[in-house]
Amino acid sequence: MTLVYLFLILSTIMYVAHVCLLLHIAWLRKKGIYPKAGFESLEDVKKLLKANKPTLALRCYRAINPEMSLKAAKAKLWAIRSKIEIDQF
Repeated sequence: MTLVYLFLILSTIMYVAHVCLLLHIAWLRKKGIYPKAGFESLEDVKKLLKANKPTLALRCYRAINPEMSLKAAKAKLWAIRSKIEIDQF
């Protein structure tokens, strides 16, 4: 029985965390930091990387390329990030 309760507690925590993430993204969209749904672009990804928000940049990049795996998207994002850092010097 305790395993069932543990599962219910963990699933509730995960659900609340997901709702908090969605609310956070909605707030960022309202502030103009994160692009509107369906209007993500590579420029938005670069802007998020320059603002030091790699998690949001990854989420935005995966919205642009949903068929790409997480590992490949992270590698591409690191390549974009290093190019931005090189261009800044």
